[in-house]
Amino acid sequence: ALEASGTAAERIQLPAVMRAADADRAKELGFALTFTGIAVVSASLEFIDPLVLHTEPTLPTTMLVVLGAGLLLDRFALGANLFSVITGGLRRLLRDDPTRECTIEAAQLLAAYRLRLPFLCFRPSPAQLAVFHLKLVESQLSPIYSDDENLSKSSEWWAARYALWAATGAVAELAIDGRLIESDTRAPGQVLRRILNSSGGDDADKGLFRRRREQVEMWAWEEAQRLLDDHRAIHETLTERMLSGASAGECVVLIENAFASKSR
Repeated sequence: ALEASGTAAERIQLPAVMRAADADRAKELGFALTFTGIAVVSASLEFIDPLVLHTEPTLPTTMLVVLGAGLLLDRFALGANLFSVITGGLRRLLRDDPTRECTIEAAQLLAAYRLRLPFLCFRPSPAQLAVFHLKLVESQLSPIYSDDENLSKSSEWWAARYALWAATGAVAELAIDGRLIESDTRAPGQVLRRILNSSGGDDADKGLFRRRREQVEMWAWEEAQRLLDDHRAIHETLTERMLSGASAGECVVLIENAFASKSR
C-alpha cells in the first residue's frame, strides 16, 4: 500500500488547514500567556505596593485599567480579533474537554486495531515507540535474515504504520472544529526520524533518507484521513462509548463486532 500510493504522497503536502491550525495554536497560547502574565503581575503589585513598598499602586492599577479597556474596545469596536485570540488561548490553557480527548483516543485506538499494532490500548510517545520498535523488530527477524538490509526494510514497514497511527489523532481533532489543542502534528515526523535514523546507519541524515522520511510522512497523513473517512461510523460510536465510561476491553470488543458485522 505504501509503494502504491508513494507517487501521490510525494505530490501532497501537509494540508493548509493543518498548518493554519498549528499556527493559530502558537499565536493563541502566546497572547494568552502574555495577557495572563501582565494581569497576574499587576494584580500582585496591587497588594505588594501598599503592604511592602508603602506606596500607592498607581502603576499596576493603570496597567489593569489599560488592559481591561483595551480588551473591551477590541471586543465591541474593533472586530474582537485580539479578544478572540486571547480567549482562545485561555481555553487551551484551561482546557477540560472530555469529548475532544475521547475523539482523539478513539481514533488512535481504531487505527491501532486496524494496523495490528501491539500497543493497542496505549499511546506511547515517539521516544517510547523507538525503544519499543527496536525490540519488536529484532524479535521478529530470524538470525539468518538479521542483516542490515532486512532490518531496514522491517523498520520502514513498521515506522510507516506508527506514523499513520500518530497522524490519526490530529486528523480526528481537526475534524471537530478546525482547532488543534491536544494533538501534536510533529509526532509522525518525530516517529519516522527516530526509527529510520536508528535503522539507517551513518547515512540516516543524508538526502536519500530525508526524502524517504518525508514521503512516508505524507503517506501517513493521507492514509489517516482515509482510514477515518472509511470507518467514521465506528469512530463516532467508539467515541460515545468512551464518553460513557466503557473500559478498554469493551472498546476493543465494540471494534471487533463492528468489523465482523461489516464483513458479513
